[in-house]
Amino acid sequence: MGLRLLFLALLLFTMPFAANYPAGVKLYGYYMVPEGLGFSIENFTYGQGQAYAIVSAGEVYAILVPKFPLFMPEPLTQREEIESALYSYYISKGRSPRAIEGFSQIHAKIRGISASYDAGEDKCRILLGTDRHPCFDFDSCQKACYSVTSFCLPLALGSGRNFIGYISEFENASSALNLSYAVEQEAYSNLTANSSRQNVLAYISAIEGIKNASYRAYASPFYWQYQICALPDYSIAAIEQLHFAARNQYNNASPFYILPSLADAVKKRTEAGIQRKRQAELSRQQPGASKSSNQSHAKQDASERQKKLEEEKEAYLSQALLPLAAVTLSVLFAGLALIFYAFFLRRKKSP
Repeated sequence: MGLRLLFLALLLFTMPFAANYPAGVKLYGYYMVPEGLGFSIENFTYGQGQAYAIVSAGEVYAILVPKFPLFMPEPLTQREEIESALYSYYISKGRSPRAIEGFSQIHAKIRGISASYDAGEDKCRILLGTDRHPCFDFDSCQKACYSVTSFCLPLALGSGRNFIGYISEFENASSALNLSYAVEQEAYSNLTANSSRQNVLAYISAIEGIKNASYRAYASPFYWQYQICALPDYSIAAIEQLHFAARNQYNNASPFYILPSLADAVKKRTEAGIQRKRQAELSRQQPGASKSSNQSHAKQDASERQKKLEEEKEAYLSQALLPLAAVTLSVLFAGLALIFYAFFLRRKKSP
C-alpha cells in the first residue's frame, strides 16, 4: 500500500511539468523522445533494480534508471554505464555472448558429411577416364576421355567439344569443393584459437563457401543432361541448415562483439534527447525567441551543456525536496502525537 501511494504521489508530482508541452511530446525525466518516433519502453534488470530502454526499430535510443532520492527516471549519460546497461539489456532479450560455443557441433556435423560425395564422384571418374589420367585443360581432359574407348570416347565424338568442357568443369568443381572443406577446417582452427568477431565471420563465410561449391558440383550436366553418372551425396540440405544455424548463433551473440560502438551510438542519441528537452523547455519559457538564438544555443560545447544540466537538476531537486520534506516532517510530528496520545491513554487507564 505504501509503495502504491509513493508511485501515485510521484505521478501527481510530475504531471504539472508535462502538462505545458504540446500533445505527442514524450518526456522521460531529462530525456525527450524525437517527435513522431514510434518506440516502445522495455524494462529489464540492471544491477539490483530495474532499468528502462527506449527502443525504436530494434535500436536503443536511451536507457533510463530511477535515481535516488525521488527515483525519477534519468537517462544514463556515461559511456561505461551505458555499455554495462546494454549488456544487461541484451541478456534480458535472450541474447548470449556464449552462443557461438555451438559452432563446435556445427563443425562436427560438417566433418561428418565432408567425404559423403567422394564415392559417387569416383564412380563418375571411371566413366570419364579422369581416374587414370589427369584433367587440367582441354587436351588433357580429351585424352582422359578417349582412353575409355567403350564409353566416353563415343559420347565425346557424338557431343562435340562441349562434352570435353563438361569433364573439365566436373574436375574443377570437385577440386573447389574439396578446397572449401579444407578452408572450413582452417577457419574453425582459427576460431578455436581466438573467437574474435573477425574469426567468427570468417568461419560462417567458410560454411557458405561449402554450400556454394556443393551447388556448383551438383549442377554438373553428367547428372542431369546426360545422366551418365549417379548423383553423389552432396548433402546440400544439411549444409544449408548448418549455415543457417551458424548465422543464427552469431546473430544471437553479435551485440556483445560490438558493445562499445553500440554504447557510443546510444550516448549520442541520449545527448540529443537531453538537448531536445532543454530546447523544448527554453521554447516553453521564451516562446518568442528567435531561431538564431536557438541555433547559437545549440552550438554550445559539451562541457557547458553538462554544467547547465547539472544546475537544472540541482534546482529541480531542491524544489521537489521542499514539499517532500514538509510532508515528511508533518508525518513525523503526527506520528509522535499519536505515540504521546497512546501513552497518555495508557497512563490514564492504569490505577
